[in-house]
Amino acid sequence: MKRGCLKNMIFDDLVESIKEAGRIHRGEIPPSREFIFAPADIKAIRKRLSKSQIEELEDRMLSEKAKGALKEKGRIPWGKIKKDLGL
Repeated sequence: MKRGCLKNMIFDDLVESIKEAGRIHRGEIPPSREFIFAPADIKAIRKRLSKSQIEELEDRMLSEKAKGALKEKGRIPWGKIKKDLGL
């Protein structure tokens, strides 16, 4: 199979998928599957992790990059991380 032909097949699949998504969104056809998630019990999670509400908020507000910069000795935070930390 030629490379161009494969690209066209993939593109055609993408176009068909987008059209199907539109039909599902308009309610013309049902989705093939649904995922239902129960809301998390944040209080129970914090209790299990032994974290206060403030600690949890602080953890969520700092990006993984910022946390890494703080954990490594000698690293100075920069840009948005520096701003987020109020430095």
